[in-house]
Amino acid sequence: MPPGTPNPNPWIAIQGANSQTYTINGTDDMLYYFKVAASLDSCTEESPAILADGYAFGLPYLIATFQPGTYQFIGNGTYNVCNGASVLLENGFDQVYGLHTWYKCMPSAIPPIPGDPCIIQGATGDTITVTESGFYGFYCCTDYCPHICLFLDVPNFITLQFGNFSFCTLGIDEPTTSNNLLLYPNPTIQLLYLGKPNDEYNADILITDMMGKEVITIENYDYAQPIDVSNLPSGSYIIISKSGSGRIASNKFIKK
Repeated sequence: MPPGTPNPNPWIAIQGANSQTYTINGTDDMLYYFKVAASLDSCTEESPAILADGYAFGLPYLIATFQPGTYQFIGNGTYNVCNGASVLLENGFDQVYGLHTWYKCMPSAIPPIPGDPCIIQGATGDTITVTESGFYGFYCCTDYCPHICLFLDVPNFITLQFGNFSFCTLGIDEPTTSNNLLLYPNPTIQLLYLGKPNDEYNADILITDMMGKEVITIENYDYAQPIDVSNLPSGSYIIISKSGSGRIASNKFIKK
């Protein structure tokens, strides 16, 4: 009987299976229902239906979530990250695996051994938030029977380098609103205005989407001049202003 709730009509007879035993295939027969019918003369009896159970399995993999505007991909699994920012690391198959051992450098032995300085103490869940440089990965075990433990392959580890990089000057951890930076109208359809008459001139303007991707940059912007955002897709954006005196202010706006 195919996967699903047993249905008494119709059941499919297995050709040639007419002895007292029958061996099922753990791959082809998984999640199918089976029952046996035994006949003697004019009497026939049937057993209750049983399910040939199995388990789903997926190899672990690493997901890294960065704060917008605080990171730069270098290549080969390496990222520069601004000091003060954080990165969320998680096992993509969290529903499959239970106990985790997280590493901040290459472990000395697998399975993990107590006292290994690369082990992040107390980090045993599917996720971990990191704020320091390191070579990050994990070892994990399934949360069901059969009990299987796997080590994330080293090529799938991630290298995070925290520091004060040049791109961090316009990067922010979370969008903030400055009382000194006027932004209107918000939401907007086409034009966006910044500033007041007594604000500084010749600022550098950066607009990013919520994933940190640059969409508009303006050098030597004069406050109170219109910024055309009509070509941006509808959604939320962050606008960051860096004045000549070094003041950085940021606002979040919505493009309709």
